[in-house]
Amino acid sequence: MTKKLSEIELMNKTIGSLQERITRLVSENSEMGGEIQTAQENLRLSANQNQKIMQELQEYKRRI
Repeated sequence: MTKKLSEIELMNKTIGSLQERITRLVSENSEMGGEIQTAQENLRLSANQNQKIMQELQEYKRRI
């Protein structure tokens, strides 16, 4: 009986540890999602700036 209680206690500790790890990983995942959104927005802005510069360059070439 004591052996079974020890095993149950060990399992409870393991479950608690796993729950903490899952919580931490979910939090990290959420943070990364935000970072990805920021990076995508920056990439979009860079692409728009690049397109504008290319248009200005073409306009400049036409005037020459």
